[in-house]
Amino acid sequence: MAPSVGALGGPRSAGSGAADPERTITGSADTDTDADTDSDTDSDTGDCIALAETCNGLDDDCDGSVDEAGAAGESVYFADADDDSFGDAGSSVTACALPEGYVSDNTDCDDAQGDVHPGHLEVGNDGVDNDCDPSTAVAMNIYESFSATANPFGNWSFGDAIEADGTGFTAFARYAEFDASVDYWEIAEGGEPRAYRNHTAADWVYASVNFAAKSIVLHPGPAGQFAVLRWTAPASTECQVAVTFDGRDSTTTAVATYVGGVLLSGGVVSGFGATVPVSGTFLVSAGDTVDFSVGMDGNYYYDSTGLVGTLACR
Repeated sequence: MAPSVGALGGPRSAGSGAADPERTITGSADTDTDADTDSDTDSDTGDCIALAETCNGLDDDCDGSVDEAGAAGESVYFADADDDSFGDAGSSVTACALPEGYVSDNTDCDDAQGDVHPGHLEVGNDGVDNDCDPSTAVAMNIYESFSATANPFGNWSFGDAIEADGTGFTAFARYAEFDASVDYWEIAEGGEPRAYRNHTAADWVYASVNFAAKSIVLHPGPAGQFAVLRWTAPASTECQVAVTFDGRDSTTTAVATYVGGVLLSGGVVSGFGATVPVSGTFLVSAGDTVDFSVGMDGNYYYDSTGLVGTLACR
């Protein structure tokens, strides 16, 4: 006997591929015509069998939502708060599609600063690891840290302290200039102690003090105040210091370098041209200070001491 022929001209049998595999026939005829294999988008009522939701733009589990949280195939995305296209590994979400404010990268070492991310050019004198690579630390030249605009790099300050370790530090409030050759900072007009910066390419002599070309000179106060150059760490990091204190007059002067209030190096500059070198590697936390101090150890009217060198932090 010949087989019966259906209305569409042929038999419908299991495995023929004529209907979606998740559909069930609920009436005398199957009206599913969407030709998909995993969602019910036509007018059928009752022929959707839920599948696991998958990231594919379809409602696989028949709940009325597409690619919702927990769908198979989700990706991890990372917050990009500073909008530099590099994400924060410590702040992530999983989703089928990229959410606004997120990126697929997770290599930003500081998501609060747009000028800090892998590949960024290192910036000298800012104390920040701009390229997120500790091996490319840039040395901060102490002389370059101050200019006619006072402090262009933000993390440095001149001041005085009641102790060599920076205890009682007060930043100088007044900035002025000597005959376009030397900048100086002090508490107030005529106040002491002071810090000077000879920004010319030649030595400059003032009141029997010889200021070396392109150098900084610290002068303590009459009541035992220490003149201090202070750097404040903006973040936890490793630093290397290589500086030299040198006598700029005939007196002896006590000098010291402190990191976070702990002595790194100390000594006495014994007259003009005498030097006390300072070098070392150390760790700092955000807010820690590095203090270069000059104190009175002879005649207050002199005791002027030069300071040159670099501080390199990763």
